[in-house]
Formats: sequence, structure tokens, C-alpha cells
Amino acid sequence: MKKATLKVHEKLKSSEILYKSGQYGDSVSISYYVMHTTAKILLFLKNITPKTHKGLMQVFSKEYVYENDFNKDLFKKFAYSQSLREQADYEFIDNINEKIAKDTLNLAKSFVKESSRFFEELDK
Repeated sequence: MKKATLKVHEKLKSSEILYKSGQYGDSVSISYYVMHTTAKILLFLKNITPKTHKGLMQVFSKEYVYENDFNKDLFKKFAYSQSLREQADYEFIDNINEKIAKDTLNLAKSFVKESSRFFEELDK
């Protein structure tokens, strides 16, 4: 599991580098995948492997937000960031700007921090 969480932190650094270089759409996309991968790791630890982004959102909400007190506001913002990621990745023209990218990067950092307490509980 250590390699998986290391990958999350490497991607977080990549998102920050993209943000600082003005690549706001790519930063948003990577920030979303930081949260997506973190959620997948937490679900994997419960032997749950959703096949779709929507499935991951539904199961994560049930398993962590409602049953384990994961921060509901962070989860809602994570769910919303999926639409930003789709816009950044698939639209010819997007409205991803510096503020949106910074907010999404900060969200990813907060999401990883919130998730770390669940990893710590597993290590006990």
C-alpha cells in the first residue's frame, strides 16, 4: 500500500508543478485523479473495487462518508471536481482558470490529508 500512497503524493506534486506553470486544466485533471486514486485505495482496503467513476463515488460515499465520518464537504467537492476534470480533458474550450485550479489543488491536498487518518487507523 505504501507504493500506492507514494503515487498519490507524486501526482499531487505534478499537479502543483502544472498549476505553477499555468497549465490550469491539466492541474485540475491531475488533482481530480489524486482524489480518485486515494478513494480507490481506501475502497481497495475494504476489498471493494468499483469499475466506474460513478460507482466509486457511490460506494465511497456509503463506505466512508456515511459509515466512517469522512468529511462530507470534501466528498461533495470531490464529486463536483469530476465535472471540472471532464471539462479540462474533453472540451475544446474550457473555463478552467487560475482560481479553479488552485481551489482544486487545495481540495486534493485536503482530501489526501483527510484520507490519511483512515490509513493511520488501519496501521494500528
